[in-house]
Amino acid sequence: MVSFFGFPGEAFPLIATIGFLVDPAATCLNSSGDTIASMIIARFVEGKDWLLKGEINKEGEINKIEISC
Repeated sequence: MVSFFGFPGEAFPLIATIGFLVDPAATCLNSSGDTIASMIIARFVEGKDWLLKGEINKEGEINKIEISC
């Protein structure tokens, strides 16, 4: 596969090492981006106070969500 892109076979360990070092940061960025995108979509769909609205339980009552920082 490395030779398909014009690199010599000896470049494979270097490319694999770079991939190994970059992969955790790329995974973290990907999962954070997914969370941020879903929060932005929820803001547009549910309105400005979407985080403070709460959940509806089985009895039909609204459970307020408390956020502590």
